[in-house]
Amino acid sequence: RLSSLHSTSGYITLWVALKDRKLRKIAKGDSPKLHLEIRFLQNKIRSAISVFQNKDDVLFEVPKVKFDRTVLSKNVSRLKQFLPKGSTMNKLKTSYSDIIAWKDPPRTVKYFVFYMFFVYYFQLWWVPVFFLYRLFINWRNKKSGKGRRIPSIAVKDDLGDDEDDEEESQEEKKSLKQSLDSLQNILLEFQVGCGLVASYFERISNLCHFEEPFLTFLFCGLLVILSLVLWGLGLRTLLLLWG
Repeated sequence: RLSSLHSTSGYITLWVALKDRKLRKIAKGDSPKLHLEIRFLQNKIRSAISVFQNKDDVLFEVPKVKFDRTVLSKNVSRLKQFLPKGSTMNKLKTSYSDIIAWKDPPRTVKYFVFYMFFVYYFQLWWVPVFFLYRLFINWRNKKSGKGRRIPSIAVKDDLGDDEDDEEESQEEKKSLKQSLDSLQNILLEFQVGCGLVASYFERISNLCHFEEPFLTFLFCGLLVILSLVLWGLGLRTLLLLWG
């Protein structure tokens, strides 16, 4: 697979080492290799159409997912990166309570006036335009070298816990095993659910931060079309046409 991260078209030169008939060892001789020159072209229109088509059928057997404490902690850590922290939520809750309780009257009046003007003049096509503005900021930050930094996920090693478990009595091990067996199905569902939600969040984050430029620019084009349609027709006309 040739990703659009590298280039859209051009030449690739590859040296492929030859193997024996069983495809396990290198073929006999003085490091025999095959020189390949590949010319590839990318059709932007076909690539855009293939994005909206269904995925190919899976032709191999997917292994059954098993519960693993390391995988569970990793999925939870991945999910925590996209969730707001408790301190942020407390600040927002406190700020909202202060505004509603009129603890600072000038501030409350300012937000009240802003709310009235926003409700009165708000148009639905502002939403895709706002997303376009955020995408433009991310693109500018990436060009200037101020892009996001993906934090590394540290997963604790459970070897020390296993050594401690070996020192415990046999009865405690049996009771622990029984309790883990009873919760295994619930923990497995939680592990798969966290991994699925974290994967969707990571896809959206990669799309918004130009990790795959072609897909992000395609998304920008869709937002522009959506903004023009909402600005020209309006939500009511679209609902009437849809019905």
